[in-house]
Amino acid sequence: MSVITLHTPGITLRPDATRRPDATRRPDATRRPPEPAAAAVAVHLTRRGRLVIAVFVAALLATGALLGAQTALAGSSVEAPAVETITVAPGDTLWSIASSMSDEGDVRDTIAEIRELNALQSSKLITGQDLLVPTS
Repeated sequence: MSVITLHTPGITLRPDATRRPDATRRPDATRRPPEPAAAAVAVHLTRRGRLVIAVFVAALLATGALLGAQTALAGSSVEAPAVETITVAPGDTLWSIASSMSDEGDVRDTIAEIRELNALQSSKLITGQDLLVPTS
């Protein structure tokens, strides 16, 4: 440490008396290392924290159940309805095609099936159009 001496009449500067002189300071080599943080710290959850964890676990379980159900349904064998493809001839209507295909029952149900199978928005047909029709 260096000392500055100023010659000012009436003012005397001295080193700070609260500081240790250089001889009493510990060298850097003898400094104690910082104490390690506690290895095992107990975690205390609040009521809100427990609620958040419970909701999170419930959401995970629900998602797993839904995915498992979809996988189970995808693996089941669902038979596709028996269909055949016909080509619309000039003068054919949905009613005439449905009445020739349905032996029993209401023709309107067969028309509804034909419209659903072919995603028809209306009952208009075009000559040469291919239609899927159910076979009974």
